[in-house]
Amino acid sequence: MSRSPESNDAVDRDHSLVEITKKRQLQALQEISGPAARADDDDVIDLREYWRVILRRRWTIFTMLAIAVVGGFLVTFLTTPIYRASLLMQIEPSAGKVVEYDSVAQDDASLHSAVERVTA
Repeated sequence: MSRSPESNDAVDRDHSLVEITKKRQLQALQEISGPAARADDDDVIDLREYWRVILRRRWTIFTMLAIAVVGGFLVTFLTTPIYRASLLMQIEPSAGKVVEYDSVAQDDASLHSAVERVTA
């Protein structure tokens, strides 16, 4: 059974599409598994590859970060406060504490006599 040239072209296109799909799937798998999976049992971390992935996915990262920040602000400002405190302070006037002169003079005299005894 022979095929027409048109059917051969269709089959060739299908095979090339399958090969392209397989290549894309392999690239996606390598991207998901990261650079460590591509290294053959080496404990090598390729920071440039991680940086490229971050740059490639930067809008996704920024979008998720913005959603988290906006959500945090909404939760913070829209929830009702749980704890409240109030204070009532009463200040009473106190009597002035004035020292009388006689008591200070007596203490000063006894101190003066004590100093004279020590120096003598």
